[in-house]
Amino acid sequence: MTNLPLAICVIAFMLSSLSTQTQALDRTIITSGTGEVFAEPNMAEINLQLEAINLDGNRAKSDVDRRVNRFLSAIKRLDLDDSSVVASTLQLNLNYEYRNQARVFIGYQASRNVAVTLEKLDLLNQLMDIALDSGIDQIGHIQFKVTNENKYQRLAQQLAIADSKKKAARLATAYGATLGPIVQIQYQGAATHVPEAQFRMRSMSRSAMQDKAPGKYLHNQLRFSDHINVIFELIIDNCAVGSGGFKCQVTKKRHRGPPWRFLHPVQQTTISLRLASLSLQRQLLE
Repeated sequence: MTNLPLAICVIAFMLSSLSTQTQALDRTIITSGTGEVFAEPNMAEINLQLEAINLDGNRAKSDVDRRVNRFLSAIKRLDLDDSSVVASTLQLNLNYEYRNQARVFIGYQASRNVAVTLEKLDLLNQLMDIALDSGIDQIGHIQFKVTNENKYQRLAQQLAIADSKKKAARLATAYGATLGPIVQIQYQGAATHVPEAQFRMRSMSRSAMQDKAPGKYLHNQLRFSDHINVIFELIIDNCAVGSGGFKCQVTKKRHRGPPWRFLHPVQQTTISLRLASLSLQRQLLE
């Protein structure tokens, strides 16, 4: 009887150690899935910039406004919606430059931006011609887009999900296991990769332009991508071993021996020690 408390302490320590081992034996598989969808652009957003510098601020403003109005009037023949063209308000700033280490005022700088959404790409060449004829100073950027982008993003997400499942199932099978339930999903988010516009504008006189072929505007496909990380539990020997511990299916066949003999060896030892602990407790009570 004097050794019973010591035995109980030893068993308690072993049970604690086995519990830690059981947690360490949790088996999961982490996979990542990616999905990519490509689409041909069918629209473009064009940003145009105009500026003028003059010692007289009113003249600088009038110069920019005149060219903007000329451009807006000319693009009416393209039959664009009013909402497709946005002309920003005028910005007027003092412009200086340094001469002989001294800052010298050189005039007022007036500037405006004009944004055009073109839903027909075959009109892009005509739009560039109008911009040149109207005295547009600079084309800020041309961003190609596609209508209904959400459709392509959802498709990329579905492909990423299917890819993660396929990878996880293939790896689990290769190691003699099957996939259990999902433990965790880590979503990275979708992305749209828009290629920069590549275009060639004709750098020649107005008279020479009439005899030359129109300028060409080249674009690449749009790429929609998605990425996802997933953690699955693994099922090994009819036992799901995951964050919740062992979950084993009970067989209906009759076999000799204790009912827990089909469990993992660590689990069998845990149950045996717990039974021994209960036996010692009964002896103490007696």
